[in-house]
Amino acid sequence: MWLSFERLRSAPELTAGMLIGLITVVTLISSIPMFVEASNNKVLSQELGAIGNTQHPAFSFLTLYSRLPGTTVQWSEVQAADAYFNSTVPSTMGLPLTLSSLYVRSDSFSLYTSDSSGYDIDQRQALTRMQTGFLRNYESHITLVDGQMPNPAVQDQPIEVLVSESKANEIGFRVGDEFTIYRKEEVSEIETIPRFEDRIRIVGIWKPTDASELFWFLDPTSFDSIILMPESSFASRIASDKPYAVVYSGWFQVFDGSKVEANNVGAVINAISRTRAQIASILPRASFPISPAWALTRYMESVTLQTRVLLTFSIPLIMLALGYVVFVTGLSLRQQRLEIALLKSRGTSTRQVVIIYLVQSLLLGVISLFVGLFLGRLMAQLMGQTRGFLSFGTGTPLRVVVTKLAWQLSIAAVLLASLATLIPALRWAGLTVVTFKQYLARANDIPWWRKYYVDILLLGLSLYGLYQMRKTGSLSFLIGGQGDPLQNPLLLIAPTLFIISLALVFLRIFPLVMDLVHWISRQLPGVVALLSFGRLARSTNYNGVLLLIIITVGLSVFTSSLAKTLDNNVSERAYYKVGADVVLEEAVIGATTEAPYGGDTGEGEDDSATIGLVVSSSDALQIPGVEAASRVVQVSVRADTGEQGRVWGIERLSFPDVAFFRRDFANRSLPALMNELAVNQSAALVNREYLAAKGLGVGDVVTVRVNNEENTRIELTVVGILDMLPTMYPDTESTMVPFYAVTNIGLLETLLGYPMTGQIWLSVTPGMDVTSIITDAQNLGFRLTGQTSALQEVQTEQGRLERVGLFGFLSVGFMIISFLSMLGLMIYAFINLRQWTIQFGVLRAIGLSSTQLVSLVITEQLVVVLTGMVVGAAFGIWMSYLFLPYLQVSYAATLPLPPIVVQVAWEGIYRVYGIIGAALLIVVVGMIRPLSRIRMFEAIKLGEAQSL
Repeated sequence: MWLSFERLRSAPELTAGMLIGLITVVTLISSIPMFVEASNNKVLSQELGAIGNTQHPAFSFLTLYSRLPGTTVQWSEVQAADAYFNSTVPSTMGLPLTLSSLYVRSDSFSLYTSDSSGYDIDQRQALTRMQTGFLRNYESHITLVDGQMPNPAVQDQPIEVLVSESKANEIGFRVGDEFTIYRKEEVSEIETIPRFEDRIRIVGIWKPTDASELFWFLDPTSFDSIILMPESSFASRIASDKPYAVVYSGWFQVFDGSKVEANNVGAVINAISRTRAQIASILPRASFPISPAWALTRYMESVTLQTRVLLTFSIPLIMLALGYVVFVTGLSLRQQRLEIALLKSRGTSTRQVVIIYLVQSLLLGVISLFVGLFLGRLMAQLMGQTRGFLSFGTGTPLRVVVTKLAWQLSIAAVLLASLATLIPALRWAGLTVVTFKQYLARANDIPWWRKYYVDILLLGLSLYGLYQMRKTGSLSFLIGGQGDPLQNPLLLIAPTLFIISLALVFLRIFPLVMDLVHWISRQLPGVVALLSFGRLARSTNYNGVLLLIIITVGLSVFTSSLAKTLDNNVSERAYYKVGADVVLEEAVIGATTEAPYGGDTGEGEDDSATIGLVVSSSDALQIPGVEAASRVVQVSVRADTGEQGRVWGIERLSFPDVAFFRRDFANRSLPALMNELAVNQSAALVNREYLAAKGLGVGDVVTVRVNNEENTRIELTVVGILDMLPTMYPDTESTMVPFYAVTNIGLLETLLGYPMTGQIWLSVTPGMDVTSIITDAQNLGFRLTGQTSALQEVQTEQGRLERVGLFGFLSVGFMIISFLSMLGLMIYAFINLRQWTIQFGVLRAIGLSSTQLVSLVITEQLVVVLTGMVVGAAFGIWMSYLFLPYLQVSYAATLPLPPIVVQVAWEGIYRVYGIIGAALLIVVVGMIRPLSRIRMFEAIKLGEAQSL
């Protein structure tokens, strides 16, 4: 332990480098569960808050059991269910029970004066009809206007009951009145139900103390027609196995859900499911109209998807951080090879050398564990403040805590990183002074990964993963959280393997390129280029830093392009769904509307006649903020071969000014397609899938019929082919090939015989208030029934915590990647400064000037770094085009439209270039002074020490 600690102290720059790498690993791995926990708790609060905004608290449960015609609600069933609710449900839920109530009522009875009795009661002379029932624990929630609380029923005595104040005022009930409740005999082919007769006495008149109180899960006015009595009275005098005895029962329970968080919500959902299953076995027709189950289930789906998304996109970053740790450890061990040889020569075994390095790694791991968890918490908070890629806000921070899962993953990451640092140690642990001398005397050895073609194997695996992605079209676990990401782990790591394998393959080629450049440099005057490219062609010392730069730059480009592509896809999906900035829904011809959006119909105005007047879309240009407007209508049609479909009628001149259109929607531009519609009035653009299925093409005629009473026939001449168009979605429920067509609105109006209303698509200036647009449109005479806005859709999607977490992680990951690339370059340069000092000292002794030495360093560093930057960026762009189309993220269970179009984030490339360029400048400036002051005797002494 002491020796390990002293070795860490003796090389502070190496220790700091390894410690930073380990801290980065822990920070990355711990921030994910902490952010997911914090953000999901916030989402859970929002979901439950949405329920709590209604008249019931979030964790309210209402179970209803009512009699259907021809059935009977058994009192024994109600008692069995009630026993389960009282004894088992609270322990099953695992939450404190704050309120529990039971409401049971019978069917209606006729009320007669107390002196009426016998079979000769005439029901037509009944005072009124009322139901009997009880409400458990009602005593503290009502106020007696007159009288007293009823006592349990006594045999042969009238049942003491309560009536509501409003019912007493309506009928004229008074305290002390006695009545007979009666139900005549019912005879049917199935059974004979005997008559029922009993006496009641009104002992109190009540009203709710607070009608808005949580206790009243039903409106208190619902109890006006109920004769309330004690529960025991109902059980002994009313309840029976007759159909009229119990027709309705409802259990209302409220639990304290303040302790429900992301880590235990699954247990609550399971408890709700078990409770429902058990109740269904007791009461087969029970329903559950009030329950947080739907919100909790939706929340769990969000948790699952968010966790899988972050897991998928975090793997490259975590693997890079681990690779950085191995890289720094390898640099450290190359410097300490002589020390290992000396230790072995003095009796230290290989096992003891490995233990020394293992203890060092564990010491650094313990420090990195606590520091990394602290930084991981800060990183999770920073992720919660993300507004866009590398854009952070100042809103309310997430309440982040260090979770149990964060501890577990961090400890596992530390152990994994510690084992990763042993990989270089195992290579050199067997050195002795003799074998070390032999190693120095030999030429550069071939790296093990090159010797065993590991790079080719990894490239093959990554390409096979790409092939699997192309077969499925997407990663299913990123689409609505469906599927298991661990079912095929290769898909998770394929992008990372691709960039790593490409970088390793390039390291095979780089020496050959340097050999060629070195041969060319021989023909040039001067020695700087000759020596620089000669060193680069022969030495493998630069492999580590070149590999690090290629991978970090490539992943930076991939990460920033991923963020830009996903952000752009969110906007495009919103515009594809809506069609334009704002879409106003018009009332149908001949329909009557009632003051849409709060507008008033003028006195004496004929709604139907007014709606029949179609306002021109050009009038919408008078609305402040509207830049373009176009009318779009739709009719449902069917082809002669039976396929159902739709035909869009558009105004071809103004449609391109408002509609969202992308180049892959058709094989021609939108203006060109609109020009084709001008050929004749029946010209149409038809979807490619239908034309291919029917063997049709441009110039053919397609006949369809409108789904109306007249079966209006439409002949459409195909002048263009569409692959996609906004608002066109495939019918996933039908097995038939869908039919979609776009034609001139004039054709539809001519054939149908009336001006058509549908939608007004608008292009508006950014920041316009949609509400004001609606108001102004109504003032111009547009009759509107609704509106949608792509601008609002985009804003809503950008505010989702799932998106915030993804872009937050990508932003922080980009910064960490850039930081590691800069740090790795600096550590590499300064660790190798001693080796360069020895070599350049000899060069100085044979006549090279200080200026030539500095030029040699700058040339070598520039070649390595610039090569890594250019090649890394090229690989990152290639990787983006190959893998990004299959990394769509959707919160629905279907593949979203339109598909991803890869957007290369050139600004991300410029950022990482700037960061690495700054690191290179620091390295060059930091090395100029010591190298320019090299003395020959010092270099010789260092060389002798290095070769001892």
